[in-house]
Amino acid sequence: MFQIKKVTEKSDARSSAISWPIKTIGFPETGWSVLLRGGPIIALLFLLVYFSLASPHFGTLSNLKNIAQQNAYLVILAIGQTLVITGAGIDLSVGAVMAVSASVMAVFATQELSILGMTIGPINVWLAMLIGLVVGTIAGSLNGFVVAKGRIPDFVATLGMMEAARGAALLVTGELPIPSHLTATELKGYLPEPII
Repeated sequence: MFQIKKVTEKSDARSSAISWPIKTIGFPETGWSVLLRGGPIIALLFLLVYFSLASPHFGTLSNLKNIAQQNAYLVILAIGQTLVITGAGIDLSVGAVMAVSASVMAVFATQELSILGMTIGPINVWLAMLIGLVVGTIAGSLNGFVVAKGRIPDFVATLGMMEAARGAALLVTGELPIPSHLTATELKGYLPEPII
């Protein structure tokens, strides 16, 4: 059988070396270390000041509202990705899954579809959004199942889902922009004002 030997600090030189605090390599705790650790935030503040001085329209409330509206989806994706990275994982398929979900939603909201011999569409925008969310949820659940139960590394599993979702988005849209000019003008009454 195996014997378990108790190792104490006196009998093992490695354990006493581990107990010493690790010395920080780099700049001493001065303004330089604060500058290096806060680099991205300082760069963002620098850009905000520069563009505010360069253009009188940059710092206006309407421009900030416009920027927030145009990038809201990125904030939502970043929150989800933050949760994944916090759990020591990575999800490469976030953008592609968003694209296929948005493509499904746009096609359902703007075009007639023939599914199993039935003609569907255009449907209510809110129902189309719900269908898009379901598609994204299914793709994310499939990623989680493959990683957790299939023991596939998250990098490989989400890389595969990224390529599959890209292909699905191309198939759903027929490799064309959605909505086309015709559907946007014909269905103007069906679409809410922010979408138009």
